[in-house]
Formats: sequence, structure tokens, C-alpha cells
Amino acid sequence: MRRLSGFSLIELMIALLIGSLLMSGVFNILVGAKQAYWVQDELSRTQENARFAADFIARDLRMAGFRGCRSGLPLNLMVSGADSDWRYNLLRPVQGYQGAANAPSELNAPFSNTRHDPDSVAVLTVNPDQAISIQSESNGELILAHSHDFDFGSTLLAANCDLGALFQVSSDSAGDTYVKHEVSPGLSPGNCTNRLGGDCLNPELAGLDHGGVVMPLTARAYYLSTDINGVPGLYRAELGTNGTLIPEELVPGVEDFRVYFGIDTDADQVPNQYLRAGDSDFDPDQAISVQIHFLLRTLIEPDIQPKPYTFDGTSFTPEDGHVRREIALTIGLRNRL
Repeated sequence: MRRLSGFSLIELMIALLIGSLLMSGVFNILVGAKQAYWVQDELSRTQENARFAADFIARDLRMAGFRGCRSGLPLNLMVSGADSDWRYNLLRPVQGYQGAANAPSELNAPFSNTRHDPDSVAVLTVNPDQAISIQSESNGELILAHSHDFDFGSTLLAANCDLGALFQVSSDSAGDTYVKHEVSPGLSPGNCTNRLGGDCLNPELAGLDHGGVVMPLTARAYYLSTDINGVPGLYRAELGTNGTLIPEELVPGVEDFRVYFGIDTDADQVPNQYLRAGDSDFDPDQAISVQIHFLLRTLIEPDIQPKPYTFDGTSFTPEDGHVRREIALTIGLRNRL
């Protein structure tokens, strides 16, 4: 009778140990691969958000100060207090504010913490895609070449190649061919006069019916705020009717936002230095370019280990597992050159 042979208990234990070691190695490889994929996926989302943020703000900055026929077009600001209100001061189409405490009071709770104190920037231009020719001009009224959709309280620029005048629409005339710009108690901040030439103290007809058009003003402020979960992000507040601001979140996960202005001190169209709005030598009228620095973080923490990072030349060690990246871009102010 043939004797059957098998594994001894010691051999089984050794086999189980080797198998456990092999399975542990395979498991660690799988966990590491999943962790690497998770980190890369979050970084890809962060980089995508960075492209969105850069595209939104660069598009507006390139058009900042556009007035129609020529960049140096003389302007009459017929909106009351426009020269001191960023929402209407087209004479200063790019304005920077260093730190959350200095942001315009109209903005909704700008974000700041002990590590980061973001800037904000306001950008003004007009929309040439909605231009309508002016047929005639009289006190308090413009007759246009065709009907319009400008609401009561909208802000328009009437301009030809000689002059531009900023005013608010004082009538609910959307769908008609006339636009009124009278002094009206229902407007905020309102028109200072019912004429578009001269100034608020000495108004006169402007002659804008000679080759003139009307175009709506676009006024936007970019800043950082937080959502209902406390996640910081890039926000944009856009001027609506009657002085109202309409805020919207553009890109989540933006944790810091620095704005530097390229200052041309010798009029050679080349920046001599880059300054923030709070620097003592900063002169916004000499700015010909803007340099933006974004600090973006992943929306979830893909790793439990803190990841040190550098932003705007300063190194930080966070207390969380978010991965952060700095994105910088420089935009020329075309209408200032």
C-alpha cells in the first residue's frame, strides 16, 4: 500500500507567511497607485481651475479702459460722484486694493486669514458688441438708430471720436428707440445733469449725434470670498442696474490673489517696476500692465501629509493635506499703451 505524503504544519505556516507578505506588497502597491492617481486627479482639477481664473480676469484686463474710437478719448462723467466711485470711474478703468481690509465696501465679505490676505481689482470697460448709433441728441434724451434693451438704471457711454459721456438710463424704455438721461430721484447714484457736454456745473449739448454710438458700461471687481462651506474661491461682482452689484463665484479653491501693476515711469511703454496698490510709489495712472498671482489648492485633501509650498516668494507649511500651486500671468493694458 502506497503511503500518501503532504505538507507539514511548519511548511503551511511558512507558505501562509510568504503569501501574506506577497499580498501585503501587492496591497501597498495598489494603495500607492490609487493615492498617486488621487493626487494627480486633484492637481489636474486645480490646474483646470487656474486656467479658468486666468481666462476670466485676463479677458477683462485686456479690454480695460476701452472707450470706442480711441483710448485717449476725452470723457465726461455725468454720473454723480463717478470720479470717486470705482463702479463708474471710467477715467481710472483699473483699480487695485491691497488686502481684504482695503477692498471696496460693496463687495461681499472678502476672504482673509492669518496666512493670506488677498488683493482685489476692479476693471471697467464698455461693450462694443451692443453699440447702437445715435440719430439725434436733445436735453435729457438720445434717439437711437433702432430699438434697444437697456433697462432703467443701466449705465451707458455715449461716444464719437471727439468725446464720450457716461450716464445712467432714466426711463424704462427697453424696446423703444429713445434713451433718456434726465436727473431722476429714482436713480442711484443718478445723473448730475440732463446734458452730456460740458460738466456737471456747466452742462451743454455734446454733439454726440455726429457719428456717435451708445455702449453699455461693464464694471467688474475680482476678489476672494468663501462659500457656505468655508471654501475660498475667486469671485466676481458685476455692476447691474441702479448701482447694484451681482456677485458670483467663478473658481473654487483660490486661496490667495496678489495684484501687481507694471508702472511706466519714463513713458517708453515698458514697465520700470511692479508695485502693489498699497506701495508708497504706486501711481495707477502710470500702470500699463498687470501681473496676477493666484494660489490654488485642491478641493479635497488627497494626502494626510502637509505639503509645504511657496507663494509670491514666501514659503509656508500648512496644517492640512491640500496640495497647492501658484499660477502667475502678466496682462498688458492695451488701452493704456
